[in-house]
Amino acid sequence: MSNLNSKKAIKERLNPKIRHGRHCTFLIHAHLVFVTKYRRVCFTPRVLDHLKEVFDSVCNDFEAELVEFQGEGDHVHLLVNYPPKVALSRFVGSLKGVSSRYIRESNCFYLTFKGDLRHSVNSAGAPNEPSNYRRSA
Repeated sequence: MSNLNSKKAIKERLNPKIRHGRHCTFLIHAHLVFVTKYRRVCFTPRVLDHLKEVFDSVCNDFEAELVEFQGEGDHVHLLVNYPPKVALSRFVGSLKGVSSRYIRESNCFYLTFKGDLRHSVNSAGAPNEPSNYRRSA
């Protein structure tokens, strides 16, 4: 029987999207865009479905969460919620490496895929500063 007034239950009711670590509370999102070299169209719907599974498994390895995934013929968009202990450069490198390896090994499309995936990362912070924030002199 769960206690509705426990600290954990209160935190989940306040904002279920905020993640909690041992000594921190966080909600860090990164918008990743992976583009094929020369913007060549080589992603079919079947490849995109499998890439979503590949990206999801890599996110689980890094204790991150794949919030959204969308793709077109020449690029994919990922919205990822990741913990602060993960270095974003290592995380993106792993995503690129695993997905590129899958693309090269699969026989899903023609020889139009050349090289690796390019990437762009955008991060978003809180829209407003907290009201109790004071600047020290």
